[in-house]
Amino acid sequence: MSWQPRLGAVDTADIVTAHPIVEAVLDRHRDALGDDRATYGNHVYRCINYQQLLLGASIPGVAALAWAVHDLGIWTAGTFDYLTPSADLAAQHADEFGIADSDRLHTLITEHHRLRPTDDQLTETFRKADLIDVRLCRTPPAAPAADDALVTSTGSG
Repeated sequence: MSWQPRLGAVDTADIVTAHPIVEAVLDRHRDALGDDRATYGNHVYRCINYQQLLLGASIPGVAALAWAVHDLGIWTAGTFDYLTPSADLAAQHADEFGIADSDRLHTLITEHHRLRPTDDQLTETFRKADLIDVRLCRTPPAAPAADDALVTSTGSG
């Protein structure tokens, strides 16, 4: 791979607990999410924070929108075959948030369960961040335990 994750010390000021794109999308789909809104929102924010750790930088707006909807099709389409419905939701919201790169948005969502690494840094860190969170919020191999504690403190659901 041409890039390496840049894991580093995390300041609590760098931990994302709210993002305008994420909040707008989650609020818009509150009825579909029902009682799962907090749990899903916590998953989204933990993943954002894991991705920022892996990138060594803040995520761009395209990734924020992708995180907001990456699993949302489970609730809005009522299926566990949800990657395409989730990508469709992202496309519906893209103009509203000034997201022009629809191909990248689609790829982030549809490739986040990919089993093999990809050379695209944003897609790969997105994939890894979701995998880290799904695997019981475990610390990435090279991340200090304190970083994991800060990320997982953003929500338990």
